[in-house]
Amino acid sequence: TIFREGDRAMTAYIILRGKVQISTTNRDGDHITLAEHGEGELFGELALMTGGSTRTATAATNSGCELMVVSQMKLRERLDAAVKARLVSDVPVGVFLSSGIDSALVAASVAAQGARLKTFTVGFNGAGAYYEERPAAAAVARHLGAEHTEIGVDESRIGEVLDRVFVALDEPFADASAVPTFLVS
Repeated sequence: TIFREGDRAMTAYIILRGKVQISTTNRDGDHITLAEHGEGELFGELALMTGGSTRTATAATNSGCELMVVSQMKLRERLDAAVKARLVSDVPVGVFLSSGIDSALVAASVAAQGARLKTFTVGFNGAGAYYEERPAAAAVARHLGAEHTEIGVDESRIGEVLDRVFVALDEPFADASAVPTFLVS
C-alpha cells in the first residue's frame, strides 16, 4: 500500500518501466480501479481524490516495474523550470486553460514567475455541464489574476473554419482538439 487514508501529497512517482494500477474497494467490498498508468506517466495522491474525499488505495505494479520517487518540492522546481524556459519568446505567450489540473498548474507557474498571464478557454455552446469547462477555467483565471478570453464554439463556427484547420495541419491529425486549438491560435 502506497497511499493511506489522510495522506497528503508529499510524494509523486514517475513510472520508468512497466504499469501501475491504483485501486480501492467500495463500501460493499467491490474492487474498483481508480487509475492505470504506464511508462513515462506521473502518479501520486491526486489520483485518489474522487468525489472530494481521499480513499485508501493500493498501487499494484506488474513484474519488472520501476518507479522513481519525486518529492513534491522537486516536482514543483522542475515544472517551474520547464514553464520558465517556454516563456522566452518574441511574441506574447498564453496558456490554453481547461478545467483540468495540468493547465491550472501551468498557469499558476506562469503567474508565480511574475509573467503577464493571458489564458484562453474554448467551450462548446449548448454542451452539457459535464463537458463545459469554461466556468472552472474562468474561476482559475480569476484566482490567478489572468487576462482571460473565452471562445464559444457551435456547429456553424466549426463549419466556417474546418477547411482552414485542415490546411493548417499539413499532416493527418486525429485529435478532437484540432478545431478548438486552431480557434485559440
